[in-house]
Amino acid sequence: MKRFEYRIEQVIFDKRESRDQQLVDLLNYFGQEGWRVSSLVVEPRIAMNENKIKVLLEREVNDEAEVT
Repeated sequence: MKRFEYRIEQVIFDKRESRDQQLVDLLNYFGQEGWRVSSLVVEPRIAMNENKIKVLLEREVNDEAEVT
């Protein structure tokens, strides 16, 4: 049976840079560690220039590996 571990990261964007590029860079960083995006949570305040989201990440865990 497959097992997964999960991680929640809050992303706060630098207003001086493109949000899209910042998110791509961060997701590529986590992807190199085996994480993939399960979902994104955009707070309603982002429309009011709050500039942060939450990213739920998951990765498969081997049966021999310990979940951290």
